[in-house]
Parts: sequence; C-alpha cells; structure tokens
Amino acid sequence: MKAQTQSDLPSALVALVEGLADRELAARLMDVLVAAARTIERLGAINLVALEPQEATEGSADLELWERMAPAVGDTIVAVNELVAVVDGAFPPVRKKTAVFGGDASPQRAELEAAAAFRAIAPLLRHEVTEVGALIHQPDLLSSPWRLLGELQRLRAGMRGRVGDAVFLAAGAMGAVSRDEVVPGWAQEVLRALSFRATCATLRHTVRQRIDVASDGSVLAENVDQDLDVFTAMPAWRHVKVETKRAMLALRTELKDAASSGVATIDMVKLLVVPMLDVLAEAAADISHAVLRTHDRQARETALRRLEQVELHLVLETGAGHGALEAAFVACNPLRGASEAMDEALRSNVGVHELAERELAPLVAQLSRALQSLNA
Repeated sequence: MKAQTQSDLPSALVALVEGLADRELAARLMDVLVAAARTIERLGAINLVALEPQEATEGSADLELWERMAPAVGDTIVAVNELVAVVDGAFPPVRKKTAVFGGDASPQRAELEAAAAFRAIAPLLRHEVTEVGALIHQPDLLSSPWRLLGELQRLRAGMRGRVGDAVFLAAGAMGAVSRDEVVPGWAQEVLRALSFRATCATLRHTVRQRIDVASDGSVLAENVDQDLDVFTAMPAWRHVKVETKRAMLALRTELKDAASSGVATIDMVKLLVVPMLDVLAEAAADISHAVLRTHDRQARETALRRLEQVELHLVLETGAGHGALEAAFVACNPLRGASEAMDEALRSNVGVHELAERELAPLVAQLSRALQSLNA
C-alpha cells in the first residue's frame, strides 16, 4: 500500500489548510491530516473477510485462530500508534482545556479546535489499541472465532470512526464543510451504504414475493439461497457486522439442506427466512443512521422541492406535471430503502406518462407521505 501524501487528501480539506495565514500551524495540521488519512486507509484495507469461519457453529480453543488473525491485529496497532505519535508531536498534551475560541476561520480557532479534537481522540485510541492487543489474553474469545472477529471488527470500526470525526471537527474549525467533502474515504462510504440499503430493500421485496407465489418448498429454498448468494457477494457486505454474517451463513446452510431434502414445505422455509429479512432491515437501518443521515436529509429536501413544483404544475394545469413528477421520483431514488413507505411509492412509478394529469394527484400524495414519514 502506498504512503498517503497531501495529494491524497480531499481537495476541499487541502484548500482549507492552505488558506490558513499561520503557515507553521498549517504545516503541523497538514502532517496530522495526512497521518489521519493514512490511518483511515490502512484500517479500511485490513481484510477481515478472509478470516471469517466457513461454518456458523463455534469451535474449541485454538491458538491457530489467533495466529491467522495476528497480522490484522498487528496492522491495526501499528496504524493507530503511528497516528498517535504524529498527533503528540504536532499538538503536545496540555494541562488544561481552553474554552476560548476565535472567530470563524481564525488561526486561533483552527489551532484550538483542531488540537482539541486530535488530543481528545489520542487517549481513546491508545485505550482501544490496548484492547486489541489484549484480545489474545481472553480464553473465551480464543474458543470463539466469531466473537473474536466481532471484537476486532468493532474496535477497528470504532477507531476508524474516531479518526474521521477528528478530521471533520478540525476542518469545521476552518470553514463550513460537509463530512463527505473533507473526511478521506467518506464519500465512498456513502456510496457503499446507499448501494447496500437499496439492494437490501430490493432483496427483501423479492424474497417476500417468492414466498407469496411459491408452490414448492424445496424450490423456494433454492431460489432464496441464490438470491442471498448474489446479495452477499456485493462489496458492501464485507462491512456488515460479523453477527449478521454469522446468522446469514447459518440460514444459507439450512436453506441448502431444505432444498436438497425434497420434502421442505413453504411454511418451513418461511420460518427460516422471514427472521433474516428483519435482521437485514435492521442492518440497513444501522448503516443509514451511521453513514447516511446527512445524505438523507439533503436528498429529502431536494425531493420536497421537486414535489412542490409538481403540485404547482397540477394547480396551474400547465401540462408539464408528468415531467415534473418524473423528476421528483428521480430525486427520491437515493432514498430507496430508507422506509417501506418510500419503497412502495417508488414502485408506483410505472406507466405514469400514460395517466391523465388529473390522475397524478394520488401519486403526488403518496410520495409526499413517504417523504414526510422520513422526518418522523
């Protein structure tokens, strides 16, 4: 993996730092931000997927398990310790915190807030790195590959998130910016989360339809397993919580058994599958809360403006309502999977251009209710 440099930072972040009048502060802050970007990249690149067990059941105490995970643990410790060292060098610890800040984008505010943010996460990162190193001393984890992997995933994600938060706060001290403009890798996180949420919503709808029209339990089990195989192959699946992956692996094992048995009933398959659909809905909701809150708020505001224009076209009978409604549906597409009401509204966008303009009002009302529900 190549070392991160200033050129690897988001352009908006570089512009903020280059705009600082205090060049000595700018140099120190740039060093920290480059180190932070390197840490985010390295933690994200650690491949935990290759360490996932092939069976959902637990094993027995196994030092070989730790040996296989040791490189990931070592990479995590090295990446975080290097960042903490750079932070300590650029912003040495102080005896007391200050609450006096300069005006917007002032050098004083930039230094105080940036230093405060990185000083705040440094001891937290040290503690979490210690937790990572201590995993080997917990016998209950050594006998549970899934729990050990889950702890490593949790700690790694937590540290990566803290570093991103510090970058966002430091950038915010220099100007009004959004997270995706300044946090390295965040824009890609948003795209990955959107893909997962939308695909998850489509999968749940497809599987429910399969259950409703099924006439053979074994065939249903085979078809659903194929759907899940495609779903778990998507890149975003690697970032799903280990507990969810384990549940999915157990389900797919049961579905394969049901498909090969030839005697599985539709009700048996339904009892297996429906709880997993709920788990996936929760996973999508967790990702939305963690990654997509700002995105969804902005998308909702854009869609509401589009919908207001549709309503005006219908009131004025301009004849342009169909095109305006189509634009409103397009604006809502990034919200696919955000709620059942939104998904149902988006599925209603079929044959709209064949409707008379006076028949568009129910679709407008449905889309409006779906958007309002996202603010609940």
